[in-house]
Amino acid sequence: MTSRRFSVKARVTIVFGALLTISAALLIVLVVVLMAYVPRYTLTPVDVTLVPGQAPSSARSSSVPTTVSSPADFLRLLAILSSLAFLVVIVIGALLMRVAVGRALAPLAEIDAAARSAVAGDLSSRVDVEGPPDEVTSLARTFNGMLARLQRSFDTQRQFAANASHELQTPLAASQALIDVALGDPNLGHMHDLLTDLRQLSTRSTRTVTALLDLAAAEDGELNRQTVALDAVIQQVLSEQRPQAAVVDVELRLTPTPPAPVKADPVLLRLMLDNLVSNAIQHNTKPGTVDVSLTVDAEQALFSISNSGPALSPEQAAQVTQPFYRVEGRTVSVTGRTGRGLGAALVAHIAERHSWPLGVTARPAGGLLVTVQIPCSHMSHE
Repeated sequence: MTSRRFSVKARVTIVFGALLTISAALLIVLVVVLMAYVPRYTLTPVDVTLVPGQAPSSARSSSVPTTVSSPADFLRLLAILSSLAFLVVIVIGALLMRVAVGRALAPLAEIDAAARSAVAGDLSSRVDVEGPPDEVTSLARTFNGMLARLQRSFDTQRQFAANASHELQTPLAASQALIDVALGDPNLGHMHDLLTDLRQLSTRSTRTVTALLDLAAAEDGELNRQTVALDAVIQQVLSEQRPQAAVVDVELRLTPTPPAPVKADPVLLRLMLDNLVSNAIQHNTKPGTVDVSLTVDAEQALFSISNSGPALSPEQAAQVTQPFYRVEGRTVSVTGRTGRGLGAALVAHIAERHSWPLGVTARPAGGLLVTVQIPCSHMSHE
């Protein structure tokens, strides 16, 4: 019970304070016992007035004198003064122990701060390990080594994804251009269908590489948090997506949105909304609908987007945000494109980097309902 209610610093202080209390109490008892039974001494009854800062005098003053006239009075006075000294020693000792324990456990607070930064995506934080070689500094060095290894691993992975994507973009673009030139030749005959299939395959590969580049960019670097008008960004994204929705007979419907200033990386916020609306259009029915709404209160803005589409089970909806996960029935979209399984993963990663709760649920009538909770700017923390 104590370990749950008190911090490590408080528990160590309590334990050592209790030991100091017991030790001091035993010392007082031992002194009183020794003074009472071991020595043989004789006291002459005399009235002595004890005045702080002055030598003992038999002269009486206006203050109440302390009279020692027998061994019992001497032991009583010894017990009183020892008790006062006991309280002073306990208070001073507890304060000194709290300071010493706080200094000894200071690296644990740094480890906690570094761990929180790592959870937020910043693996560059390190713990100051200066101090005597003990268990805490050993833990700090081990933690620093773990963070360094994780940072190297993530940096290598991100660099590989970015380099691979860039290396693939050039040959894909070149092959696509050659296919477009060949398709323009009227004397192709039976080769036209083959080139059309190759063109679709090249387009799909290009979109996959572009999505990988977006995902690598979302994982790289610090968030550039700024105050962004979420309602204006939503309206702009929907305006740009309406022509594509009209081509596939999908109606975009927007509930009137109130002003919603939020603190976010504007590039990543726009990328997230683009992917949400694009996915809602692609994985739909013909004709179909996409409903977008934004509700705002004093603390947060709730963005919601739902669409008509294939019916999904709760288990399938829970896995939509996994990279390269393509649900049966959503592999080929209403636009005729082959799904790459990265759009929802990118949305989930952007929300996670901002610490925004993301909800993905299957609608009973088909399609998905996706919600993102974004703190308003005056409630956000850097």
